[in-house]
Amino acid sequence: MKRRTFLHFLVATPFAALFSIAPAQAQPQAKSIFLQRSEIAGFQHYDGPKLWSHLDEGQALTLQREPYNPYDPRAVAVYWQGHKVGFVPQRENRVIAQMLDKGETLEAEITRLRKGMNPWAPWQFEVRVVG
Repeated sequence: MKRRTFLHFLVATPFAALFSIAPAQAQPQAKSIFLQRSEIAGFQHYDGPKLWSHLDEGQALTLQREPYNPYDPRAVAVYWQGHKVGFVPQRENRVIAQMLDKGETLEAEITRLRKGMNPWAPWQFEVRVVG
């Protein structure tokens, strides 16, 4: 080995470790923070009763603002697989409406549903902030 090659090897070896390809690190998963638990409002007035037999605990729901709702300017509609099934209760929708208006990512899911009960009875869902 020539002197020049040897010196190059000595100098470059420590830096090679710095620039070597490190194993891919797992991306941190988005954490969700519990925001609230509510009973569905207005279930009987939308697609809910028709869908009753298909609903189950743990299923995802979608929340959508309805700022031009004639009954409540803070209205937040609840959807299951594209079907409107009701609303976040008016007395509990202020924070959720504000967060949706600010572009926050919220997720919701059915948390309590008694299948043997009348589909007109209220059921519960949870809302979480994803971040």
